[in-house]
Amino acid sequence: MALDDYKNFAYSTVATAPSPATTGFTLVVQSGDGAKFPTPPFNATVWPSGSQPTTANAEIVRVTSIATDTFTLSPGSDPRAQQEGSSVRSIVVGDQVAATVTAKLFTDLEANYINSWSPAIAVSAGTGVQTLAANSSTTGTGSIYAFPMTIPFPIKFNQVIIAQSQSYMTSNTAASNTYFSNFGIYSMTSNTMALISSSSFSILDSNSGVSFTSNFPTSTATSGYGYGNGNLGAITAVAQGSSYVAGARKVGLQFGGEMSLSAGMYWLALLTYRSTAGGVSSIGFSHAGLIGQVINPINMAGSASGLNPLGFGPGEFAQSNVDISGWNGRFIMGFVTNTQQAGYGGTRLPSAIELANFQTANTIATVLPLVSLVST
Repeated sequence: MALDDYKNFAYSTVATAPSPATTGFTLVVQSGDGAKFPTPPFNATVWPSGSQPTTANAEIVRVTSIATDTFTLSPGSDPRAQQEGSSVRSIVVGDQVAATVTAKLFTDLEANYINSWSPAIAVSAGTGVQTLAANSSTTGTGSIYAFPMTIPFPIKFNQVIIAQSQSYMTSNTAASNTYFSNFGIYSMTSNTMALISSSSFSILDSNSGVSFTSNFPTSTATSGYGYGNGNLGAITAVAQGSSYVAGARKVGLQFGGEMSLSAGMYWLALLTYRSTAGGVSSIGFSHAGLIGQVINPINMAGSASGLNPLGFGPGEFAQSNVDISGWNGRFIMGFVTNTQQAGYGGTRLPSAIELANFQTANTIATVLPLVSLVST
């Protein structure tokens, strides 16, 4: 959104008052003073001569145009349109008028959205891969992996780009797999993560001998996904198939349209699992993990390894880390494996996730994935 223009020392007094004083829509400032004010529209404060503006004696007006020294005020029903909760008053000759800083400036700044943001930037030689397969089933269900994203400014975006590492395994055995990817953004209230928005997509691959055909989403929009397919043909060696699709890949997670978030801390949750036909779960795509920044052990939830904070003994720090109300600066992130979590069951993202679910066995994460929120 466009912000109002501004100028320093934009001040004058009323030479000609609105008529009627409480309902008129024009006023004239002193000769030549119109040039001191910013380009409309902007908000100005009008208050009596010889006093300071207060809620009892001042009115905020919306200046929509300036012709030399004549201000046109925002029209509205009788009386004059109220601005920012101020009361309409009788404006008289000699009143002071200034383009002051009002609450609107700050609320507009807060609502002035950016359209791209990367919450974390990897340090050179500090990247790693957060393994997902070791913490999830390869057939039928999966674990939820959630990690934090800090958004310092209001943002509008239509996709979250995330980096992942993947490979492919072929075999002489025929099989087919359907891969389901669910993703959502959560906010935190007390000890519970609440779902803001979510979406999903799927990929199908078919194996016959060592050949491979994949149907995959190629584009997304509010109407859904478009699909394409690729056929590697007759692959004579497993290595050829692996090299064709292996390595780092970026994936755009889209929520079906533009989203907006205010400044704050959020969590991106991912749930990937597959359904296998043919009884050979080792064949097909292998999602090796998410690429990101390796976390210092001191920031790993559920672990007391590494250097302890000043003033903490190892035993005390370990105990505090078990208490979900005192994470001591650690990342609140990891895997949800408890399929008894309401609304989860291993196949969908629940509307709420209890923070305690991140502190059970085998739920610790070691890498903060790299993501970018973008508007395309």
